[in-house]
Amino acid sequence: MARQLKQLIVDELTRRTERLEHCVIVNFTGLSAETAADVRRRLREAGITLHVVKNSLMARALTHAGLDRLAGTLTGPCALVTGAPDVVQLAKDLTRLTGATRGLAVAWGYGEGRLLTADDVRSFATMASRPQLVARLLQVAQTPLTGFVGVLGTLVRNFVGVLDAIARQQPPDSKSQVPDADPAVAANTAMAESAPQIPGPESPLDGARGPEPVEGQTPDANHPSPTGGTEE
Repeated sequence: MARQLKQLIVDELTRRTERLEHCVIVNFTGLSAETAADVRRRLREAGITLHVVKNSLMARALTHAGLDRLAGTLTGPCALVTGAPDVVQLAKDLTRLTGATRGLAVAWGYGEGRLLTADDVRSFATMASRPQLVARLLQVAQTPLTGFVGVLGTLVRNFVGVLDAIARQQPPDSKSQVPDADPAVAANTAMAESAPQIPGPESPLDGARGPEPVEGQTPDANHPSPTGGTEE
């Protein structure tokens, strides 16, 4: 291959990988040309690209893009798979579309700034996608608030029930009701009111008033009044 052509390929791969955030390296040992073409078509329809070039050229491009660790994983017949919004979705789509393809196997991966093993990529294929994880996180965050609202509603309902029970137990007009009098007390009161009044003992002053004056007789000035003074 001419030197200039190789440089053009490296420059193009560098441009595509310099902003690479995630990818997967696959081995395709023993993959027929017809199967490889079918795999390319299925991946392309899902928005995924399969880059097949010489390992030396791909390694140079990855090194220029600052992905030295990923460049060191290129051994044997391999290809670079890119696409999908994140590495989890890429692993899911790649497994779904090529999982049953014989001769194609995941070797390495790259995502979130770190190198991923084949086991990491396979585990990503079985986990929930990013939108599903966000939805679960929102559901978990809303659960305590929903429980608090439910508890608060229960407390309010219980409080209203207590007030209603108190209202049912209270008499309609407790102020207007007068307790019934004891029959024995009422009878004694009636007998005391109907009995004749007996005068009490005379006062000591009542007997010291002296004789009543005779009609037509004027009191004698020489006789003092019972009260001890002289009448004018």
